[in-house]
Amino acid sequence: MNNGVFFTLLDIGRVDLLVRSGAQHVVSQERWYPVVVGESIKFRRSLVLWERFEIVTRVLGWDERVVYLEQRFERRARGGGSEVVAEAWIVARFLRRSGGTVPSTAVAAAFGLEGPSPEIPEPVLAWSRALDLAHREAAPERPATDNIPATDDIPAADRGSRAGPAATPRRGPRARARPGAGTRSRRARGSPGPRPP
Repeated sequence: MNNGVFFTLLDIGRVDLLVRSGAQHVVSQERWYPVVVGESIKFRRSLVLWERFEIVTRVLGWDERVVYLEQRFERRARGGGSEVVAEAWIVARFLRRSGGTVPSTAVAAAFGLEGPSPEIPEPVLAWSRALDLAHREAAPERPATDNIPATDDIPAADRGSRAGPAATPRRGPRARARPGAGTRSRRARGSPGPRPP
């Protein structure tokens, strides 16, 4: 199974969570829709064709803006029990079809999660902050730019201008791209992967 299929199945796992938790009824009634703000996956092992696995999806917590999810692909281990094949962190939020963002506390209530958010693991928060996915505080004031010269005040030579012979196109043989080169993918016969529309 290639990495793209993992992400497709993660989408299906999140829809399954919406339906099984009963949140889909509220989401449809209120005309909300989910959007993924960011996701990251870590592959630990491979899955081969027709191998059985489960997708485990859980809500880690939320802040004022987003909901944090963890999803894992698990399969039966050789010695019994289960082993993690891949694990993903997802940051999502819900929007209103009429416009605007749905508060994460309302989303949590739709999932039947009342009260404050559980503590979100620090590695998830660090990842979210690194990608600027987390709740944003009020932006600090920008520093004054009075002492920074405008581009027009800088001589062309200092701006990295490419005027003159360096800017003229080079003549000579060029490599020609073949149509479809590098875009084909092959599937094994009987592969359960998604088919193009």
